[in-house]
Amino acid sequence: MSQLIDKGIYHYHWGTRIVAVLQTPLYDRLRQAIQFEELPPDRGGNTIIFMLYDYRRDPNRSEGYILGLDRVVGTSHNSLMTASLYQLVPSKEDFHKRILANLSS
Repeated sequence: MSQLIDKGIYHYHWGTRIVAVLQTPLYDRLRQAIQFEELPPDRGGNTIIFMLYDYRRDPNRSEGYILGLDRVVGTSHNSLMTASLYQLVPSKEDFHKRILANLSS
């Protein structure tokens, strides 16, 4: 995420876009943590485009899966940066519990 924010500012000033390719479940989890604005990919001002892929049954085989394009989502550098800076912060106690749980596993 930090790379998208860092490099997204260049693309904002250059008037170009950066594309991030992710699996849909990872993107959905990211959106739960950082609730940036989702915009149509062809909207002006989108400096970051997410191409989301997910596994689907392979129509050419009875068993097996292939990655297929799920959807394309756009956002602005400003929305992504602001949402990541002002995301919901866990309580100090929950943060400590999470650290201790990771250390003990």
